Amino acid sequence: MSADDDPQSSATPPDSDESSSEHRQPKWAWWVVGILIPVLAIVVPVLIALRPSSSDTNAHATASPSTSESASETERNSTPPSTQAPAPSVSLSDASNSIQYNGPVRIAESGPQLDYNPPKRDNLSADVVLGLIDPPRISTKDSSAVNLAVWPGQKMPTRQACSDLISTQGVWMVEVQKGTVICLKTQAGRIAVLTITSTSDSFSTGVMAQATVWSEISD
Repeated sequence: MSADDDPQSSATPPDSDESSSEHRQPKWAWWVVGILIPVLAIVVPVLIALRPSSSDTNAHATASPSTSESASETERNSTPPSTQAPAPSVSLSDASNSIQYNGPVRIAESGPQLDYNPPKRDNLSADVVLGLIDPPRISTKDSSAVNLAVWPGQKMPTRQACSDLISTQGVWMVEVQKGTVICLKTQAGRIAVLTITSTSDSFSTGVMAQATVWSEISD
């Protein structure tokens, strides 16, 4: 009998077809894979982009002190420097002489007379008067008495320094403003220093000054 005539031989399917059907994947698995791959392709780059970079964080941390320093430097530079030096303060003592008077005086058309303690306003025998108001100028009562001199230093002068300045650079009229320091010799021969504290455009109001008058009388 031939192999073609054997009924058992023709009814048994080949082993290779049966093995192939056992390892075949279900269709729903391919659907899941097809969805997950596009989703992951979108989500992963987004997460990476949102995560802060360590180099950016370090750069920010490094830049912060520099920014703060720049702000401080700008604040320091924006503060305007003082353009007016403070007026010298009046000395209350001198190594060689005592002080006869130290206090405020008003210099107007009628005085003051600084040989008195306290000084008094005296139109006839004033040591210094207000000569002009625009610009403010003070002068001796007599234009021939060259007993005034502007002190150029930053510190208050001594009696001797004022006396020497008047002897060499004395004039009868000087222009004044707030803070001007003036050396003066009274009619009796006392040395005084005046620090102008305010000016006015009125002859009756005059000029205010802080006066220091030494008691010693010189020739």
